Amino acid sequence: VLLNPAWQELTGFGVGESIGTPFLDYVHPDDRARNAREFEPLIARRRTSSRYEVRYLTRDGAFRWVEVQARLTLDERGEPSGTTGTLTDQTERKRAELLSIGQSRLLEEIASGAALGRVLDGIVRFAEEHATPSIATLMLLRPETGDLTLASAPRLPETVRQALGVV
Repeated sequence: VLLNPAWQELTGFGVGESIGTPFLDYVHPDDRARNAREFEPLIARRRTSSRYEVRYLTRDGAFRWVEVQARLTLDERGEPSGTTGTLTDQTERKRAELLSIGQSRLLEEIASGAALGRVLDGIVRFAEEHATPSIATLMLLRPETGDLTLASAPRLPETVRQALGVV
């Protein structure tokens, strides 16, 4: 197994510490089954190459969107001996794409006359998805009293929501 220094740039994990670790350990848990499905035809020699997007774990606990391009390598007997390929960071492009989709969904909710609570919950969930790991809240200012009231916090524990009811 060979990795080059770009691996450490992408993930923050050192090349030496990564050798011998199953690559699926670095794949986002929600992407592991799909990643295995994409990779299996290559290993089974039903395809000569594979190309797909997946999220890879970084040392700081975040994930980066990566385009995987892999080819099967064969030994002198023509038997599979490994894979070669490239991992290309697609995080910024994917983030912009997901932000655009999320913005469109929220605007559709607003335009369809969705209840304010539903729209605010959508905004908070959207913020949480794009600033992981995080738990977001949305507070509204009551101008007549100067109080902040909790408007949305779908993932905040109930005891904390009650404590933050009015600030």
